[in-house]
Amino acid sequence: MAGLQDAGDLFREPSLTTMRRLLLCLWVVLSLAMTGIGVWGLLRSFMPALQGRTEDKHAAPETPADSTPALVESPNSWFSRPFIPVSKKPGPPRGEETDEFILNESNSTVMTGIAEWGVQRWCDISGNFYSTSLIREFSYTNPGSNGPVVRVKVEPSGPTLKGRIEAKGLKPNFAYQIKLRGLPHEDFEAFERIGYMGRWRLPGWGTNYTDDDYRLCADKKSVESYILFDFFVTDGRGNAIRNFELDSSLHVLWNAARQSGTPNTDDLIPVLVEAADPAKYAVPRRKVSVEFIWAEREICRYRSADDIIRLPPGDYRAELVLTEESFHSPYNDGGYWATVLKCPVKFTITQD
Repeated sequence: MAGLQDAGDLFREPSLTTMRRLLLCLWVVLSLAMTGIGVWGLLRSFMPALQGRTEDKHAAPETPADSTPALVESPNSWFSRPFIPVSKKPGPPRGEETDEFILNESNSTVMTGIAEWGVQRWCDISGNFYSTSLIREFSYTNPGSNGPVVRVKVEPSGPTLKGRIEAKGLKPNFAYQIKLRGLPHEDFEAFERIGYMGRWRLPGWGTNYTDDDYRLCADKKSVESYILFDFFVTDGRGNAIRNFELDSSLHVLWNAARQSGTPNTDDLIPVLVEAADPAKYAVPRRKVSVEFIWAEREICRYRSADDIIRLPPGDYRAELVLTEESFHSPYNDGGYWATVLKCPVKFTITQD
């Protein structure tokens, strides 16, 4: 009977103490595994410097010298770089534009809408949501008589890209990125020059790609190249005027009070937000708020804090596009960097 009783003990449910011990052992094993993975990843990231290599043995083949700027660096150069602030105030000083709209059919081009409904943002820079009627009636592609109209004038030649944007009827109190986008099927050389001074976007939903990612891509004409160089914020009516001058390569915009601040307060741009119109806002605000917008550098394109970004000399056929700034809030109608307006541009960058 004692033998049968001992055999029966094998089929008893484990005690609470035993279960705790098993869970503790499992937790220890998983913790050690995750720590090992983290240490291995850290060692791999520093491997080139530890081995004294100046380039990766598996790096993609180099592009022609005339299309790759000298700004492309080896991994080791990052250890000797000077301090470069994360923020950058782009373009000419703000507030110098006249309030008068001076562009018309004879001296400018009208931007056309791009169908990006599914990833648009439906709240302003303060996070105030738009009204149902505004969402239902607003359209970049079918603006109608009261819809958005954006005019662009670009200087035909000069040491950098210069021009003027006048916008009426866009989303109120809203931030728009100003980008120059390459046209790989029409001007491949200009397309690459733009990408090597700005950013690449490979097919799919990813955003942060490197020059090596582009070089490794077999179908280069499926890649998007662009340089984000400036931005503007509309007023309570959706209007804005911005004289632009390409002198920066930027990564994204931030709201210092609501997303992330910058150590350099001189780069903050204050914006008044008037959101009292019930026709435009789901919950009108009686008080005027102040938001502080700043631009993050595309840091890999800078050798020093004082660098002025310029496109390489040459002829360019490209597009000027406007992208909605989503402030890294893709949920709850926050958007996902929808590029919503475009117009063709043709210009020449001359030697300084």
